[in-house]
Amino acid sequence: MYTPAIFFFELGLYIYTICSLYSSIWYKSGAFKVTDSHLRNPQALTCLFMLLDTASLIALILGIMLVRLGHRAWLDWHHDRGLSFLQIGLRELQRLLYQGLLFPQLQILPKFNPLPACASQSKRELLDYRIEFSRVTTVSS
Repeated sequence: MYTPAIFFFELGLYIYTICSLYSSIWYKSGAFKVTDSHLRNPQALTCLFMLLDTASLIALILGIMLVRLGHRAWLDWHHDRGLSFLQIGLRELQRLLYQGLLFPQLQILPKFNPLPACASQSKRELLDYRIEFSRVTTVSS
């Protein structure tokens, strides 16, 4: 049985993972100016980061949805600039709010990311023609 307690526990675990893996979203990309909040209260910071996690997830889903639909050029006018899915999603949120439009129904995140944009043709060729190695594990039964 999938109870609300299990759901929120798994959601919290997922958000914790996202926070630890993508903490640079808030500090390096300038998406959310967390340091400008000057909050010191742990409870207030926890609430802020929960809201930022939710906003990041919504923006990320919107960005991936736009790229999958082939609408990257709507928000990224420079050909193959290479904006992140987060930045594309934040720009889409800003556009929707400015025009007073409703949010689209969010889709499930795909198992694999769409191809990234590249700032140059040489970067695209490096990505297209690279050789990747991975560890092969054999399990004997």
